Amino acid sequence: MQNEAEVIKAAQGGDKAAQAALVDKYTPMAYALAKRGFGADRDDLVQSALVAVLESVHTYDSDKGAFSTHVHWAMRGAITQESRRYTNNPITGLRAADEDGDEKAACEIWAAEEVEPAADVAERRYQAARRVEAALDGLESLDDRTATAVELYLGLADGTPRGYTDIARCLGIAPGSAKYAVDKGLAVMRRA
Repeated sequence: MQNEAEVIKAAQGGDKAAQAALVDKYTPMAYALAKRGFGADRDDLVQSALVAVLESVHTYDSDKGAFSTHVHWAMRGAITQESRRYTNNPITGLRAADEDGDEKAACEIWAAEEVEPAADVAERRYQAARRVEAALDGLESLDDRTATAVELYLGLADGTPRGYTDIARCLGIAPGSAKYAVDKGLAVMRRA
């Protein structure tokens, strides 16, 4: 059996068997880290983490530390990003109480309910559209910098959600200021 350094080199060279071996090796870590995730489905979090394993093969530099550390942080970042993408979505991020009083994502409650065809579906779509409109109206009430930060964060303009560093770069501000602007904007949208 090859040592990990040889497997990494082979995976960097495009060897599918080596890539599969790394995914197999780090799958337990992906499941362990996915337990810490929130909002999104656990399988989605694990999948994001395993994609991060494959991406980290190409960004790994052996001079900067152990591969397992590099993979660990890459998977944590991917899980956090996937969780944020889910919880900051105006539809899936809505929270509501189910019949037992337990708080869940509104989309989970809607999916679990038995739906009468036609009229009930139309009413649900109408109510969902109204909630999205209210959230977007909240976006319009924000100052330009905050609104732009939220649009970039949620990917409303081009469908690609951006991180705080990218938002800061686009707006010419510090990443901490970008986070503050996004948090402020999302809070206003939630209250709308």
